[in-house]
This record gives sequence, C-alpha cells and structure tokens, in this order.
Amino acid sequence: MPMSGTDALFRWLAQRGVATVFGTFDPGLPDTLRLQRARTGRGAALMSEGAARASGAPAVALVRADGESFDALAVLAQARTDSVPLLLLSLQTDTGLLDLTPLSRPLTAVSRRVERLADLPAALNDAWRAFGEGRARPTHLVLPRAVLEACHDAHSDDPNPATATDSATAGAIAATTAATAEPTASATGRTPSDRDIEAAAQLLRTTPLRPVMIIGRGALGAGQDLVAIAEMTGALVVSSVAGKGIVPDDHPQSLGAAVGRDELQNRIDKADVLLVVGSALDPVDTGRNSIAFSGDFIRIDHDPALMRSGGHPDIELVGDATATIARLRKAIGTGGIADRQWVFYISKVIRDDIDSRLTPIERQHAHLINLIQHHAPEGTVWSTDACELAANAALTLPTRSPGHFLHPNGLGVTGTAIPAAMGVRGAFPEASVAVLTDNDGLFAAVQELPVAGAQGHALPIIVWENDAAYDIDLVAEACGCAVERPASSFALEGTVADAFKADRPWLILLGGDTPWLG
Repeated sequence: MPMSGTDALFRWLAQRGVATVFGTFDPGLPDTLRLQRARTGRGAALMSEGAARASGAPAVALVRADGESFDALAVLAQARTDSVPLLLLSLQTDTGLLDLTPLSRPLTAVSRRVERLADLPAALNDAWRAFGEGRARPTHLVLPRAVLEACHDAHSDDPNPATATDSATAGAIAATTAATAEPTASATGRTPSDRDIEAAAQLLRTTPLRPVMIIGRGALGAGQDLVAIAEMTGALVVSSVAGKGIVPDDHPQSLGAAVGRDELQNRIDKADVLLVVGSALDPVDTGRNSIAFSGDFIRIDHDPALMRSGGHPDIELVGDATATIARLRKAIGTGGIADRQWVFYISKVIRDDIDSRLTPIERQHAHLINLIQHHAPEGTVWSTDACELAANAALTLPTRSPGHFLHPNGLGVTGTAIPAAMGVRGAFPEASVAVLTDNDGLFAAVQELPVAGAQGHALPIIVWENDAAYDIDLVAEACGCAVERPASSFALEGTVADAFKADRPWLILLGGDTPWLG
C-alpha cells in the first residue's frame, strides 16, 4: 500500500502515543491525530511546551519551514533551560524552505534536516530517544517537501530507498517501542554505586540537626519516595519553581518554592546535611550564584555536567533521580524519626517569617491568590507568565502535583502563559486551566487569544494591570473574550467560579489600585 513521507510521519507519531499536535496549519492529519491550531510558530511551540510541562511527556509542534520556524527558536531556548521534552517539526510548504538547523543546534539535543525518506524513521527515533538521555532537551527536525511527498510501498521488498522502504526502515516506522520523558540508568550509562548510596543514607540517618532537601524538575517521578525520605529524616523540603508540586506544597514539612528566600537560606546555613535532587541550583531560582553551605552536601542528578552547578557536593549520585531516590529510601530504612513535631514547628516558624517580611505588593498578590484558589476546581493547572504576580504565586499558591504550576523559569519569555494554557486544554480537554499574567504577558500573546476565544473553552485569565496605556476591554471584545473588573472580594469569587464554567476565555482585571485588595 503506497505511503508518503507525510503518512509515515503521522503513523510514527500515533505509534508513540501522540494524540495532539500543535500547529499553524493542517498538513492532512489522519483521524488518529488532533490538531490544536495556533496562529504563529511561537504560539504552536508554546502550546506544545505547555502540554509537555503539564504531563511530563514529550509534545509535538508542527510549523512551516519558513519564518514560523524562526519564530519558534526562542521557545526552543526556553525549553532547553527548563528541561522540557518538545519536538519541533518544520515542514516545507509553498512558502519555501528555511533551514534553521544551524541556529537550533545549540538549543537542542537533536537538530537535523532529513534529506531522504529512508532517513526519516531514524531521525524521528533519534529525536524521540534524546528525551530519555540525561536531562530532557527539545529536538528539531526539518522535513523538505521531497521527503514529505516521496512515496513507497509499506510492504515492498524493494531495498532501494529511493523507491521503497527497506526492511530496516519499515521496521523503524512500525516500531512501537515506548519512549519516556524520564531518563534511565541505561540511557545515561551511569548509576550510583551501593557504597555511595549507603554513605548518603548514613548522613541522612545520623544528622543531629534536621537536613534540608531542595527539589527540582529533574526529580519528576520521585515524589512518593522523596516524601518518605523527608518523613524518615525530618528534613525540611523546598523546591525550585520548576519542581513545584513534586512534593506537595501543603505537606507540613514543605516550604514550597521558597528556595530563593533569605529566610530559607538562613535555615540552610544551620543544617548539617543538604540533599539536592534534580535541580541545577540556577541563580534564577536561588537568587545566588551558589548555595552557601558548610555541612555535608549530597547531590542527585542524571546530568554529570550539573553536579557542580551552584555548589560543590561531597557525595555525587549520578543517575536517574527516580531510581536513585528509591534506592536511597531503601538504604535509609523504614523507621521514622522520634518526634516530627519539631520539624513541623520549624517549618511554621519559617513560613511565618516569610509572611512577616512580604512587601505591600506581595501582600496584595498573596491576598488575591488566597481568594481565587478556593474557587478553582481541585487539580487546576496554573499557567503563568514572567511577572510579579506569578513569582509571588509560586510562593503562596499551594500545588499538590507536579505539572500543575507552569512557569517560564530559565529565560522568562514574556507571553507564554496563554499559549501554554491553550496547549494543556488542547492535549487534555477536560483539564481545568487558569492563567496568571500581567499587561505585558497578555499583549505578547494577543495573536493567540482569538483562537482561544473561538474554541469555546473556559479559561480564566487573571491579569494584573500595571500599565493603563492598553485598552484591554477593546482587545477582549475583538478576541471573543469576556472581561470584568471585580468591585469586591465577593464579586471576584463569583467571577472566578463563573469563569471556570464559561464557554470562552474570561479576563479578570485587577491591579495595585484595587482598593479592596488592601
């Protein structure tokens, strides 16, 4: 049966469990794939990034191999810094072919232009396999029209790759091997020794003062074992913004995404043991070039290059974080500490200290977050922009599962929140999603807003107005969105509840001059 390169591509994606692609056009998708439409290449890439952040699984963006691909490059850079498994497919159409692989290569794990149909399966397999080798990185393939339109007989025995698919290529197209977003020991080629695991366990078992754990996105999948270790050792737990929710923020030993707060640094200075799992200790998160710590420092990461980023560990456990944490939990043992009330008390003292030092605008944001969270459905995914409201929400909005607080951590690309939220809704239509942004984030994403309006999905968009120069009401009307400025906290609560049930996006506008926010 004749099969074009385009057919082979779509068949391969379906076999990898991809149900939704995010793209600017429909190249003839089969019924097995759903298209989430975007108006720009940047929007398509941001939508796929949002879906990947929420699920932890790879997502696919499909754009034209012209200016749309150039438009998506900044998103590839952000996905690299934030370890997001995103596959960008640049397809040649009537607009010509712009090969951006020289520019995308430094931003990706795999960047390749496919020259022959026979090379397509191997290129796709390499791009997908890279998501499980070390830290997740985006990948990019450029597919010329000659490859997309070339045909072969899927069952032909002709070994000539110009006219048929040879047996190896056919086998690669038909392969259904599972690909995961999380690396394995076999993928990295490294696994910690039993001696190093026992040395780390011994430190955590015997520390006279409670240890501190810092959790990053690289610890995805290790949440239950991390909670168990925290409870066995009496550790305080803090996360980066990217690691928010891996250990539930409302666990009594968790301080949430407070890793950059001075109040926490003071506690780290007093701890005997620091355990860092899957975090690069990036200055964007910590507010420091390195962590000041004089005690025993244990670090777990599957990327050896990050072992000395932001600090110099005494024990380096290089390997898959999920498997390593499971081994460490077993080595520590099953016994709990004698008195967990002490660590609960310390956690509360630090939280109270943080609350007492909030600035006036941080207090306004905390009040706002407290009001809206109680009227959001359980399990809401919060998609946020690089703005003050989102930064404060990272500290004050409890997140109980990974992938439920989406934020552009590494580069802080403006205007990510709305497309990322659309990506989550496109991949998971039943999900409850809300946006936290400001004027700049809203207008940076305004090209995608009409698409959200046309889809008829509920999408509460909380906008902190920090610039009165924009006519948001006019924009909302043009984009098919509702808009409201709540006159009281009671009105806000009702508006938020209604917005989660609406048939369109709903812009909820507030700001520093909102009198009832205090």
